[in-house]
Parts: sequence; C-alpha cells; structure tokens
Amino acid sequence: MDKKMVPKVRFKGFTDDWEQHSFQNTLIIHSGKDYKHLNKGNIPVYGTGGYMLSVDEKLSKVDGIGLGRKGTIDKPQYLKAPFWTVDTLFYMTPKSNFEILFLYAIVQKFNWKKLNEASGVPSLSKKTIEKVMQFYPTQLEQKKLGYLLKIIAETIALQQQQLNLYIKLKKGLLQKLFPKNGEMVPEIRFADFTGDWEQRKSGEIFSSTSKKGYPELPVLSVTQDHGVVKRENLNIDIKYDKTTLKNYKLVSNGDFIISLRSFQGGFELSRTRGIVSPAYTVFEFKNPREHNHEFWKNWFKTFKFIQSLKTITFGIRDGKSISFSEFKSLRNTFPADVKEQEQIGNLLEKIDSVINLQHEQLNKLESLKKYLLQKLFI
Repeated sequence: MDKKMVPKVRFKGFTDDWEQHSFQNTLIIHSGKDYKHLNKGNIPVYGTGGYMLSVDEKLSKVDGIGLGRKGTIDKPQYLKAPFWTVDTLFYMTPKSNFEILFLYAIVQKFNWKKLNEASGVPSLSKKTIEKVMQFYPTQLEQKKLGYLLKIIAETIALQQQQLNLYIKLKKGLLQKLFPKNGEMVPEIRFADFTGDWEQRKSGEIFSSTSKKGYPELPVLSVTQDHGVVKRENLNIDIKYDKTTLKNYKLVSNGDFIISLRSFQGGFELSRTRGIVSPAYTVFEFKNPREHNHEFWKNWFKTFKFIQSLKTITFGIRDGKSISFSEFKSLRNTFPADVKEQEQIGNLLEKIDSVINLQHEQLNKLESLKKYLLQKLFI
C-alpha cells in the first residue's frame, strides 16, 4: 500500500495527499535593486539584515518574502507591501493557487545554508532556489495553515515587545536608583531615607575565597546572558574527568563570581552551590549583615561601576583583564543603611523575575512554532 503524503498533524476535514512542486512552480523570484538614486520617503527598504531606511518609490505593490542572495541567506523575512529590496536580497511573490503565508512558512522551515554556493560569503542563486522541491496541500488548507502561523508569529512579536519594555524599565531603574558620576545620592529614592551614600573601596567590603570544591558538585560558569549557570545547561556536550576538578573552587549561595583573566564586564551573583574553574575568582561580603546581595548584584551593572572598571582593566577587546587586588582598590557608592539596600535590591529582583518569566514565555512560543513547523508540514 502506498504511503500517504500527509503531515502528522492536520486540520479536520482535509484528507487529500499533498503534492510536490518546485519553487519554480509556486513562486516568482525577483531581484532587488540599488536605492541610492531615490529620495527619502515612507516606503521601507530591506536588506539581508532587515529594515534599512525609507524611500519614495516601490519595487513591489504586493506582499513578498525576502531571502538573502548574498550574506545572510538563512533569515527569511515577510515583506509587507509596498517595499523596496537591495540587490543582496531576493524578494519572492506567490503564483496563482499558492498562498504567501504558507510559502513563507515553507521558506522559513527549509535549511538554506546547505545550498550555499560560495566558499567565502554565503550565496544563493535564482536557479538554486527554483529547484527546491516541497510538498503543498490545496489552497484552502494552505490558507488555514498560513493564518495559524501568522497568529503565532504575531503573538511572538508582541511577547518580544513586552520583554523589551521590561528590559528598558530595568535599564532606566539602574540609572535612577543609583547615583551618577560625581553625585552621592540617586535621582529617585525610597521614602524615609536621607543623607549621602557612603564610598568605600571594594577591599573593605569584599574578600576573595579559595575553598576547594567537591567533584560531586555541579560545575558552574558565568555567562553574559544568563548569569551563573550549570555547565550542563549551556547546550554543549561536556564530559568531566573528576581528577581534573581537584583545583576547582567552591561556590556557595550568595557568593559573587568573575573571570578576572578574560574580563567580560559581568560580576555575577550565584544562587547555586557548585564549583568553578580556578580561572574564576570567588568573593563574598566581609560583613554580610551590612549588605544586601541583590543591591550589590545590580550595583555591578551600573554605568558608574562599569566606567570605574575601565581605569584598571588592561588588554584589548575581549581580552581585557583585571586582578582582584586592582578590584579591591575601586571605590563603590552605596547606602550605609542596609534597609535602603534591601528596598532597592528587592525592587530590582522583582523586575528580574518578571524579565525571566517573559523570557520563558517567549521560549515556549518559539518552541510551539518550531513544533508546528515540524508537525503541520511534510
């Protein structure tokens, strides 16, 4: 019995086999053009990286799908008409009986990198794109599938906008809740707190630790995007020989970690017990009762502190380094009243919790889209 050419998940009422077609039969590939002779206007110009600027003429009066000819060839874009594309970006429009939203999903799903035709800058040609074979249902089923994925894409875009707003709020609070350069009080302050903040050297507040860890504990790393995480959660295949972990340092809940040999700009607070490479420096409060962890975690992210780091770092680009003795010489501005530290820390911790939740929601939506692209298509 012949195998039916149908997807694993399908709208109710559709039973026919999907038919195979090349892109040559389903869409028209147009070349982009130079825009420099055009005047400023309200028609967007797109390149392989997305929107560039706006001009006063259009290349297309119907919606299209942008696909890189040279450079970024694996990031398809939905182009709302009217628009203009540069010569490194093809734009594709559907032939009759084919729905652009369905075609956009097909183009997103396909692995374009495997068709790269150049050894240097990635490249695609019209002939290569036209030869790609894909399966298609009836136009009505195409329309339903395309509309469903459009709703998901719009939901993802809204979720990303919401996440960006919270990130912007956090950035603004870091500017307002901590003093600016040359000042001893912040622009915004909780009620009942008055007087200047204190200044002390890091060496008066922190001390480094060098307790030996246990190979049975999880190995931790500091990342710019996610802070302190277990190495096993970094999506890389790592197998440890326990004999190589004997010099690893113990990290306790509430310790701060930084890689001083290859400084990346992030002093991170660990809320996980584990061990780290000797390349990291682990430090803690000398007098924990006088300080709030969340306050100091966020102080290390302020513009004022990051600017002070520039006075003691050496090296270029990503190779910048500092020593803990140099870090100890830096002056930090903070409220002596730990209750004020706690209020600032608690507020910023709540914002971080919302941001993390927004990240999780966005990841779930992206996973749902990926799942549907796998199950709703052949």
